[in-house]
Amino acid sequence: MRVREYLWQVRRIDKRIKALDAERVGLREAATYLPSQSTAGTGRVSNSSHSDPTADIAVKIATADKKIAAEIDALIDLRNKIRGEISQIVKAEYRLILQEHYLNFKTFEQISVDLNYSWRHIMRLYRKALIEFERIICNEQ
Repeated sequence: MRVREYLWQVRRIDKRIKALDAERVGLREAATYLPSQSTAGTGRVSNSSHSDPTADIAVKIATADKKIAAEIDALIDLRNKIRGEISQIVKAEYRLILQEHYLNFKTFEQISVDLNYSWRHIMRLYRKALIEFERIICNEQ
């Protein structure tokens, strides 16, 4: 795996979490519109073998919650691992650029404004930071 792909894993996991969360919100909204089958119509509890759509959605919501929790755990572990690897870089500017871009999801334009550097200079530093980061993770393996 190339260095940039390795670092982009954080963003991919974050996007998966957001997608799962949106799915969970949609399921919760759908659950509010479904009447319970157990009391529908006569006011009596139904003994039929048909499943309750509200219960089915509740199971799907619980499953989505578990998936989100697992993804969050994976994200935290990966962020901590990458943060530790980035912290081994000696030059502070390199560390900051990689942290801001890959862990805080800032664009290079935002980083250049924050650091009061030109975009071109940030890109030069970024390329050097990637080389340094690759050297560090290759030495760990």
